Amino acid sequence: MDYGFGAVFGCPAHDQRDFDFAKKYNLEIKTVVRPNDQNDTFKVVHEAYPGPGVLINSDFLNGLTAPEKSVLETIKILENKNLGKRKTNFRLKDWGISRQRYWGLPNPNAYDENDNPYPIPKSKVTCKASRKYRH
Repeated sequence: MDYGFGAVFGCPAHDQRDFDFAKKYNLEIKTVVRPNDQNDTFKVVHEAYPGPGVLINSDFLNGLTAPEKSVLETIKILENKNLGKRKTNFRLKDWGISRQRYWGLPNPNAYDENDNPYPIPKSKVTCKASRKYRH
């Protein structure tokens, strides 16, 4: 299995599955985002709070709005402290040729009696891509 980097991340105050896990095993639940209409003493007690708000209990990130400003500001702060840097991860995966209609029609092929594919010459192809998909 090719998954992750071996680190475990959990945020029980703001993810219901993590909240349930923390409750089951009596783990501390630290609230780090309070709703906009609450003050800094807000605590998650009965269920996770996954919504937007203001960061609390987060040291130098306190007061940032989540998620709008907190993500970009956190990146800036970590870069300034040489503790991290911005990285884009596209999470690309292989995809079948049948999904590539946007990029052009699949190569027209025919199959012989032994199921071997062979290309059909361009002069014999009778259909064309719609204008929307032509390059």
